[in-house]
Amino acid sequence: MPHLGIDNDVKEIKIAQITFAYRNAEVMNWLTKRGTFLKTEKWAKANELNNTILDNIKNKEGLLDKLQTPCSVFATFESEEGYGRACKWDELPQEKFCGQVLELQEASEPSDIIWENRHFTPFKRTIKRLIVYTVILSLLAGSAAIIYSFTMKSLSAKLKYPKVKCGPTDPIPEEYATRGETAWMNDAIVEYWVNE
Repeated sequence: MPHLGIDNDVKEIKIAQITFAYRNAEVMNWLTKRGTFLKTEKWAKANELNNTILDNIKNKEGLLDKLQTPCSVFATFESEEGYGRACKWDELPQEKFCGQVLELQEASEPSDIIWENRHFTPFKRTIKRLIVYTVILSLLAGSAAIIYSFTMKSLSAKLKYPKVKCGPTDPIPEEYATRGETAWMNDAIVEYWVNE
């Protein structure tokens, strides 16, 4: 690759460290369950899971090969020039390495990676994202419905008991003017017992 001019004194590109990632999600899930069993002192279940792990590694065809075959390589370059050239890799005509085309992309921060979830394909991630969005939207719709129903109840209570002036010189509302002086007290008592 042509020199990018990022580091002038770099004569050759060197890789400081290479870390491999494997397709070991199945075993990671088993080990997570086993850790839970050990933490909660469920020894029988832990032993049963140990036997399941050993049995699958011995007898499940292709599992051991899959566990030992890297699916991703994390390379750390010694210089910024190496990083710059790696970023421009996709612009070059692709040569095969061990029979496969290399796909290079910038890695996330190691602390941002959930290593147990690296085996999920983009399609599975999209499905999971859609499920999460559906749950969030249904929760928002439910809370909006609850808030709306309580608002309507509050509004109906306000309309049921409108503000009335009750001073000694204020006129009695028309409804009670024709029914007698104690009608409003009787209605208040009935309303109280209904609400109770």
